[in-house]
Amino acid sequence: MHKFLAYPVITTAHFPETVAFYEDMFGFVPFYEADGYARLCHKDDQAAMMVIIKADSELLPPDLRHEGRGQILSVATDDIDATYDALYHEGLEIIKEPTELDAGIRHFMVADPNNAVVISVVTPPPCVTDCGCKAAC
Repeated sequence: MHKFLAYPVITTAHFPETVAFYEDMFGFVPFYEADGYARLCHKDDQAAMMVIIKADSELLPPDLRHEGRGQILSVATDDIDATYDALYHEGLEIIKEPTELDAGIRHFMVADPNNAVVISVVTPPPCVTDCGCKAAC
């Protein structure tokens, strides 16, 4: 059986600032870096990863050499209030204040330094913690 792994790739003209943002604000650390490309893993869970790549990188096909827009990255936390307070005090732009959703889920939204990616900070949905699905838990 093949393993399956999906992760976001963020293209940016502000490469060092974007890498630093995800390190400082969300606990990601560089796993691999080379010439405008960084693979970041979360310090507490290496299965949680993302790639940040310079928008004009030759690693990308010419039609994709631009900053991404309209992306939403969802980050789960077990203490949404503490996470909100920490990001608010760091001066992040809060786009949406904490809101109650269905199934007991709460979330709020902040913008990344590119104003291209919206980070939706959520309490873990019940399906992730109670589904019994080994791949999601």
